[in-house]
Amino acid sequence: MKKIALILLAIFAMTLVSNEISAQTSPIKIVSRHPDFNIKVKRCVASGGVVILDLIMTNTGEYDINNFDVYGGAGGNNSTTIYDSEGNQYGGHYASGSDVKIKSGVKSTYSSNDIGDRTFVANVPLQVSLRIEGVPTSVESIALVQLSVNAPAWSLTYNTPRSNNPQLRNIPITRN
Repeated sequence: MKKIALILLAIFAMTLVSNEISAQTSPIKIVSRHPDFNIKVKRCVASGGVVILDLIMTNTGEYDINNFDVYGGAGGNNSTTIYDSEGNQYGGHYASGSDVKIKSGVKSTYSSNDIGDRTFVANVPLQVSLRIEGVPTSVESIALVQLSVNAPAWSLTYNTPRSNNPQLRNIPITRN
């Protein structure tokens, strides 16, 4: 009888511990409103107050997409907006300055504006990197990334409501 009680107590305790662990960490959630637009998080790392978020974007459709662009955080309606786990906003319409910079592929420098109009070749991955500046060292994750994407063939433009553009949530930050 004592063994059964101890076993039940151990199972109950393990259930509590596993519930605590799963409540503390939420899985990364990526929402793309177009079935041919696939986004993966490659890494999210920080050094001091700078966070680098590397993404892999893939056009899984049959056709190349012309005039494809992803915008940084230079301000205005065509800006990527990012929120951290403490509620701070980076980039976006109401942000001051340019704290979200962007680059693609093997470019060595980041831009405040965009990656430049290009053809998004079908089934060829495109690496896009976001550099987020001024992030407090206490921040543990990115709560929301609202990517500002221009892909007219997919009815995605900077005039599109934000809710239609790709969104990434709950991205943990690895700190050095």
